[in-house]
Amino acid sequence: MLHEQTERAYRELQTLDEMKDEFISTVSHELRTPLTSIKSAAEILLTYADEDSAIQKEFLGIINRDWKCVV
Repeated sequence: MLHEQTERAYRELQTLDEMKDEFISTVSHELRTPLTSIKSAAEILLTYADEDSAIQKEFLGIINRDWKCVV
């Protein structure tokens, strides 16, 4: 009886651990995607600091839009 309860508890813990891993993987992906876009847009702004202000505004808009996805 105790052995069966222990095995059941172990299986439940395994299931919960798998669910946790899947959740962390999903959250990580959902954060990484907009953060990569933000980083790229910021690098472009830094690299081409003398660019037209309309282009700078476009990249700042990308950063602002993708930041809203993160928070």
